[in-house]
Amino acid sequence: MPGRVRPPASGEAITPNDTTVFKKSRAFMVGVGGDLNVLFANDDTPVLLASMLAGVIYPGYLIQVLSTDTTATGIVILR
Repeated sequence: MPGRVRPPASGEAITPNDTTVFKKSRAFMVGVGGDLNVLFANDDTPVLLASMLAGVIYPGYLIQVLSTDTTATGIVILR
């Protein structure tokens, strides 16, 4: 039997910033679709996630959402 997936227990609205690193997320979503330039917890180089859809919960261990090249708004990380 596969492991249980625990739902997020908290959330935080994020303002994209090229220097701020936050506590690792488990998932994220955007209120208004667009691109996200993010840094994953195990990486040293940001990745551009193109065409994120509004209202979709995406799994991912993010530690930063950079303002450079990010066009999506209403970003919420879930922990």
